[in-house]
Amino acid sequence: MEHLNDPGREVIQANPHLVGVPYEKRWDLLKSTLRELFVIEEKTVPEIMRLIKDRYAFSATEPQYKYRFKQWKWKKNIASSKKDVMCDIYLTRANAGKTTTFEYNGKEVDKQKLRRHLKSTMRRQIPLMTMGGNDLEMQSCPASPLSNRIFLNWSIPHKVMHALRIRYRLHSGPSPSPRSVPSDIEVTTPIGSPHVAGGMPSPLTRIHNQKLALDRAGMFIRAQHGQLAKSLNPKEKEIMSTWLYQYWLYCFKTAKSWGRGPKEWNVESLQFLNGLQAVSHIPRTDLTLPEFNVIITDSSQLEERVNASLGCPQRRLMPHALCRWSIHRNPEAVEAEFDNFTSEPPDLNPDPSDDTSWKSWPDSWKAPPLQERLLESLASNSFSNVKTEDLPIAVPQVIKASRRSNEQFLAEAWGFSIMARNQELVSSLGQQLSYKEFSRLYPLHLAASFLDGSRSCCNIIGEVLSTRTDLDLNINPAGHTVLDSLMIAILKSHTSMSAGAVDDSVGDEGRFLGEEVDICGRWDADSSCFRALVAAGQVSVPFEWKHKFCHTSAQTVCHFIAIIALEVSPQILFDPSGLFVRDCSVCELGMQLQPLHVVVLVTFHLAESGCEDEDLFGMLAVLLSMLFMGANPLSMASISIPQLFDREKLGVTNIMDLGDCDHMDLNPSQLADIISSRHVHRWSPSCRIGWNIIACILQMSTAE
Repeated sequence: MEHLNDPGREVIQANPHLVGVPYEKRWDLLKSTLRELFVIEEKTVPEIMRLIKDRYAFSATEPQYKYRFKQWKWKKNIASSKKDVMCDIYLTRANAGKTTTFEYNGKEVDKQKLRRHLKSTMRRQIPLMTMGGNDLEMQSCPASPLSNRIFLNWSIPHKVMHALRIRYRLHSGPSPSPRSVPSDIEVTTPIGSPHVAGGMPSPLTRIHNQKLALDRAGMFIRAQHGQLAKSLNPKEKEIMSTWLYQYWLYCFKTAKSWGRGPKEWNVESLQFLNGLQAVSHIPRTDLTLPEFNVIITDSSQLEERVNASLGCPQRRLMPHALCRWSIHRNPEAVEAEFDNFTSEPPDLNPDPSDDTSWKSWPDSWKAPPLQERLLESLASNSFSNVKTEDLPIAVPQVIKASRRSNEQFLAEAWGFSIMARNQELVSSLGQQLSYKEFSRLYPLHLAASFLDGSRSCCNIIGEVLSTRTDLDLNINPAGHTVLDSLMIAILKSHTSMSAGAVDDSVGDEGRFLGEEVDICGRWDADSSCFRALVAAGQVSVPFEWKHKFCHTSAQTVCHFIAIIALEVSPQILFDPSGLFVRDCSVCELGMQLQPLHVVVLVTFHLAESGCEDEDLFGMLAVLLSMLFMGANPLSMASISIPQLFDREKLGVTNIMDLGDCDHMDLNPSQLADIISSRHVHRWSPSCRIGWNIIACILQMSTAE
């Protein structure tokens, strides 16, 4: 101990009453004694005053004592930050099977104090928990319409997330480094203490685990996925991401079928009964309905993985080759037709695997509303085979925070309605949202990413716009315009291009938003073929599932363009694009394309990386639609041909070494002419015909 070698103590022993010692010097001589009384023995100031006066005939007032203790930075209580460090060290050592004692400033720390500290911290935390993304952290997240959401992000199961290694999701971030031990804390293992690995956790360990689960719940509901990732071990990540995917699919399925079919979806009807897989067996109707073909094929690596996840080594689920075309009809005429039929009573026990037999709900089934139904299932955990107590977060606090954050959770429910393309819900829920939550979802981009030409076509964007007349949401956090999201939807659905090739910010291992939904209606997030695919860990939809930019896809894209140009703002057709952005390595000019330049490039990529029967007539329809709505064919953009077309061949380093600036100002027609001279000769006859027509129209529109 410090006082054993203290020269001041020797002086006091020789002269107990400190006769002749100056007043200030007396404080220094008594310092070690005072520290022992105040810090170690935890006596009160009045008690110390009496003891010092009796022993050493030294008198001072209580304020004088407190002033000295403050000057010497003595604290009887351990700072909360120090207790946090001790608790973390204790849990780490307990998990390693070690018992632990702490000394703080030379005195052993009572573990009961640490337990009280954790309980007190938890009581303060719980009332403060509400949903909402942290804007500072969101700046480091993958920029997308869903980057600031809580539940909408988790559309893929554990195997896919592990393959993607998505930054700021549950499979990202380095493991946290061990906490350093402050110099005033001493950590020891008691002599002769047994190894406790696998034994019952101590009371302090149990409280600390509860506190850790509460902290993680706070990270989750604030969308601080990076911090959450660092606090989870691999097994916890798997459990957490599996549970979140199951909840995502439950929400999607509930929103999609709202108004018809089963009233409730649960772990059995969602087919989550087989371990932690994304799909447990093939629904009966998927083998007979025209939506899917079961094909006998030669085994490839992908087929083996998908079949293994399905437990059917010789059969493979594939989407149907034919798309479905949505035909718009006059609502009054449709209503008149239905009036001619007697309404059938609802089926109280519909077959969840056969949607062809589903009937409309009675009005009583629509209570409680969707957002409350989703919360109830979150509380009951009826959608999952993962037990709530096995999750590494405090689920009850997530539920309480969601209930306190009515507006934010309503926005989540509305987002699921857009992704599931339920027109009734998109309209009814959107009208209840404030502009703040409405805009944070970037609904125009979300609707473009989940386009469905077979069921809803442009009706979802129409319902979104019917709920607001004050929209100014053309640019999302990634810098993409709504037209950019449409162009991404085309490339995602009809080419072999990766997300990173379209947008550098996504990265090589990125994934397109909305891959779960086929624009032509051939698969959906809840389709067995897609669920089997992601259950096998396949990151993206295989190219063999796709087909050319067809009439179904072209119709919905063109309708979308017309609606946003007419009902949002014609300016949407003039804002610079956020796709294929390049920087000049010499003058550092940021080269942004204009909308029609992007149309030319998307057409080029369809010809280069599109399907075998691609003919580019879908892009011809898109071009004509944009010109008809007022897009400017004379718009100029600074363009580097090597940067746009030769990066893969030359490599980024060689392009940077080209020396002089190689960019030039081009209009869309001039860009098309350059592509014609460089690339068209190697395309199929159908693509060459389509391209020549598009180039001719651009030339004619420029001349006019």
